[in-house]
Amino acid sequence: MNMSENNMPEKAPGEKVKFTQSKAFRFLMWALGVAAAILVVFQAGYLAGLHRAFFNCKWGENYARNFGGPAQPMSPFQGGGLSPRASGPADMSGHGVTGEIIAVDADGIVVRGQDNAERFVIPATGTAIIRQSKKVDLDELKVGDVINVIGRPDDLGRIEAHLIRVMPGGFPKTR
Repeated sequence: MNMSENNMPEKAPGEKVKFTQSKAFRFLMWALGVAAAILVVFQAGYLAGLHRAFFNCKWGENYARNFGGPAQPMSPFQGGGLSPRASGPADMSGHGVTGEIIAVDADGIVVRGQDNAERFVIPATGTAIIRQSKKVDLDELKVGDVINVIGRPDDLGRIEAHLIRVMPGGFPKTR
């Protein structure tokens, strides 16, 4: 069987070209591949949104346990009305916080962020704690230190820290 310039087999009189070797089949396979790629991208976005929604829901449910404050409904649909707290968790990044340490214990660190919201930080195994380019231990952190935490939210609304950086001199002064 001879091949033509466009890599399509030439058919002799009376010979049939297989469908799997036709242009229509190639186009169909290409279109299915593109459709599958689009579906994968949409599914990844859906899962990311689901993870964020689940985190925000659990954050509200576990506020009292994590921070010792009253458990307040977080939305008007939960009977909370429109309050400053109603939009809190949706606007908050669960992946980190910058703020002042207000409590340190064996379970973790409570940090008051720049928006005055308190977040509970749990150092993960192997968490790097850096103070002026030097690694330090968790027990060297003290109340009043200003830290920047990068981590991942857990199902209870806490931040599982992967990097904690102590900011020398505290917050930068603004005029």
